[in-house]
Amino acid sequence: MAARVLETDQLELVERMLRCLGLLRDSDERTFHGVAPTLAEGIGRLADTDLQALLAANWAIVRLLLKRLAHVPDFAEAHVGTSNCMRRILHVLVEVVVLLKCGAIDVPTYFADVLDTLAAFVPNDRVLSALATSSHMAGSEIASKLIALLYDMQELARLQSGDSAPHSPPHSPHAQTEPSIASVASGLPRHSKTTPMMMWIGAMSALSGFVCLGNREVRQLACSQVQKAISGLAGVSWVSGAFGRVLFPLTDTLLRADLLADSSMEDTHARCISMLTMVFLHNAGALHAAPAGTGSYLGSPSLGSRLGPTYPQLDSDKPEPASDSPLSYIWLRLIAILSVYIHTGKLASSRLDPQSPDAV
Repeated sequence: MAARVLETDQLELVERMLRCLGLLRDSDERTFHGVAPTLAEGIGRLADTDLQALLAANWAIVRLLLKRLAHVPDFAEAHVGTSNCMRRILHVLVEVVVLLKCGAIDVPTYFADVLDTLAAFVPNDRVLSALATSSHMAGSEIASKLIALLYDMQELARLQSGDSAPHSPPHSPHAQTEPSIASVASGLPRHSKTTPMMMWIGAMSALSGFVCLGNREVRQLACSQVQKAISGLAGVSWVSGAFGRVLFPLTDTLLRADLLADSSMEDTHARCISMLTMVFLHNAGALHAAPAGTGSYLGSPSLGSRLGPTYPQLDSDKPEPASDSPLSYIWLRLIAILSVYIHTGKLASSRLDPQSPDAV
């Protein structure tokens, strides 16, 4: 009994400490940036003590603090004593995902918030370049850890597909505005229904974002993980979701003019084309047998507005009509994408050939 009382008193003390620390979430940037390394170390130590209890009582505050830490300049290079702050926080996120995987915390309740927090730490090309010579933690190491975590998240989402009961997570990252610490502490509810498919699409979208980064090592690792995740799909709804919400949007991004002009991206373009065609051929039979209207996740942004009038226009700004089968829609999109690459290749060759009428 005495041990229980002591444990309860400790949890209440930790909760009070976090509520006080949570006030930093609303502080000005200069103040927050000054205490960020110490705050990261403190969260790490609390997580080492009892992460499950910490999440159960204070997850909303911890999540908001972690997200703001992700946007502190030079945070990846900051350290307290011998501890690197980014490595400390990534360790906390790894342990959160471990709790999700082992079922210690409820997946539908925490999934969206954990994914939202992971996405906040995704480095851009500028950060990766700045960390290339860092003595604390290289940008590629940060990216590889995040890629591994996002792969685990998409696996978790697929495992949830057998659960037909609707869930309403208490904290959703899709709210229009981020609540302050004061509103969270007062119990402001944020409810949002989710499905295993939407959880999987969210994790895969974040994972595929690494494919378009400038770091070749990171791109290759991300491509491998995306291909590994999609190759194990079964069922027309999952395959159509992979095409409409992951592969086609990824390809649309790769077809941006700046990425097409970057010669260092050629291997990534080739790998993604191969991924598209192989996934299509592997699932062509199932897609052909599926009735019209089965692919409810196939609608994705059009290439036309991004690539200009020279390229094939794809009328896919709205969901595909129910009269078309998933096979025909995916087939037409593939043909249009391949046509863009063929046209781009001819255009590049003509500019290099001085005798060509299109030469620059």
